[in-house]
Amino acid sequence: MSRPGPAQDGQEPFPWVILGLGALPATNWVIGQVAAVLGRGHLLRASLSDALIALLGLPQHLSDPGRAWPATAAAQLPGPVVYWLATALVLGAVAAGSAAFLARLGRRRHEPVDRRRR
Repeated sequence: MSRPGPAQDGQEPFPWVILGLGALPATNWVIGQVAAVLGRGHLLRASLSDALIALLGLPQHLSDPGRAWPATAAAQLPGPVVYWLATALVLGAVAAGSAAFLARLGRRRHEPVDRRRR
């Protein structure tokens, strides 16, 4: 009978889950920054904790996502059309970067030992 041991080859899921959960407020912060620049022409003065608050409140404010942010940040954000455009741009960039990373990671794992770069 074999005992479960530590995960092999970096397959431990816990660090990836923590990284993913930490990336959500950071991604929302970037969305706010892009929306503010596109709609108002300046950076958003908001913290990561403001972005987390906005992320948690977003489901109740889908028609006007700026209202999910704290009042000081909400006044700096554009309307919903520009905000959702910024969201699409940022999430598209994140998806493209993730796909490129995963493709590169997958490609390296299947190289024969004698063809691997050192």
